[in-house]
Amino acid sequence: MKSRKMFGMRISPLRKAADIIKEGGLVVFPTDTVYGIGCNPFNEEAMDRLFHVKKRDRDKPIPILVSSIKKAEEIAEFGSLAKKIARRYWPGALTLVLPAKAKTPPMLRGPGNTVGIRIPNHPFALSLIKAVDGYLTGTSANLSGKEPACTAKEAEKQLGDKVDFVIDAGRCPIGISSTVVEVTSNRPKVLRQGAVKLEIQ
Repeated sequence: MKSRKMFGMRISPLRKAADIIKEGGLVVFPTDTVYGIGCNPFNEEAMDRLFHVKKRDRDKPIPILVSSIKKAEEIAEFGSLAKKIARRYWPGALTLVLPAKAKTPPMLRGPGNTVGIRIPNHPFALSLIKAVDGYLTGTSANLSGKEPACTAKEAEKQLGDKVDFVIDAGRCPIGISSTVVEVTSNRPKVLRQGAVKLEIQ
């Protein structure tokens, strides 16, 4: 596990990344799909900076990575179908778009008062999410509209020095963005086809 921008500090990459996020900073980190930019989704200033760094339109909500289904249930409404899908595909490369609860910050909400949530299947990503109290932004580490980064170098090429810390764990195992599925009724709707093909029995 390599890390960058540490300047010889004797501290683990995980602890350093967690400290930066808790202080309102931005961290590039690996997931099972592609590299992401992590910040505290409940920190408005950090979120403002994240939109600015990615050059992302404000009407495109940022998904949240969570450490457990229990954490997900604190910010989203899970019907029986959503729970069934989550238990089958999490942790993994599937983002669920669900009705948002009151705790969800407005800037994370999409059309119809929804929120995108995922539990990634990557040891470092999961450890980092747990280290920052179970919630972390899960947007890809690239400029909006550009190709997602599968390596730390690809992320740095697009973002330059606009982030505070970069974790280099080599190429992401999957290398394809997550599949995004909206579950706000009894009929799931695929919003983006990605690494997972949804199958419901």
